[in-house]
Amino acid sequence: MVNPQLINYIKNQLTKGYNINSIKLNLARTGYSPERIEEAVEAAYGRPKRNLTKILVLVGGGAVLLAGLITLLILLFSGTEEIGPTVPQVEEKSVSLDVLLEADVIKPGEDLSFDVKTINTGSGSNFGVAVVAEVVDDDGSQIWKEEDIITLTVQERKSYEVDDLPEGDYQLKVTIDYAGKTKSKTVNFKVSEEEVDVEVNQLEVLTGEAIRRISDVEKVAERDPAEAKNLCLGMSSVLEKDTCLFKVGLKTDNEEFCVGITNDDKKDSCYVNLALSLRNYNLCNNIGDASLKDACLKLG
Repeated sequence: MVNPQLINYIKNQLTKGYNINSIKLNLARTGYSPERIEEAVEAAYGRPKRNLTKILVLVGGGAVLLAGLITLLILLFSGTEEIGPTVPQVEEKSVSLDVLLEADVIKPGEDLSFDVKTINTGSGSNFGVAVVAEVVDDDGSQIWKEEDIITLTVQERKSYEVDDLPEGDYQLKVTIDYAGKTKSKTVNFKVSEEEVDVEVNQLEVLTGEAIRRISDVEKVAERDPAEAKNLCLGMSSVLEKDTCLFKVGLKTDNEEFCVGITNDDKKDSCYVNLALSLRNYNLCNNIGDASLKDACLKLG
């Protein structure tokens, strides 16, 4: 029998907007077997599940066979414990932290844009993480500060912008606090009028025309996946190409589309989703991020 508290947990997470694949990854991270996870997911969605006790109907009146079946059922369902209303058996919370600058040299008047990326690398899930981001100048004086609290499931990425920074050298320091633990990361940047020989990766946004092109390629993929892949690879921008490969790859359940994705996060997400969709957990070995790879492999 599937634990109703586990079913309620899955339903609550779905209500909060979490993707079912993320919920599965977290349950696998806490030690649940793929069989128990799938049973609970089916029950949460209201799908009928097989009742093993129906086997008894096919058996004659032999007491030996009946005893054997009862023993088998006990062995199948022994060794596991019922859980509480949240993800159970939380052993240790651990979080990796990364700070991603759009550019480490900006001109006066331009905004400093950066992302804070946190990944759940422990056995806990859905726990609060306090994030403090601050900018200090070369004298150590605080110029800007922002505080947030996020709920971390598998991975969170939050974007920030800081404006009106005068010329000078700065440090961006991000500190996270969770479960009595603290972790920090500091990166240097400067605001300068000087021309610097660096490549600045401007943030891209998909245009309406690009979205329409990708939608057209999805239709092509229904009859000719190979042609659809070539159309994605021929798109003008990296963002457009990656988005096309990601969306069409998931639509066609074809891992070949993941190979051509440039962005590491999007490529990992492509493999995770297909591994779960196809139940082909060998695809997890293609995931670059170690914690996501480990969680994905646990499902197999």
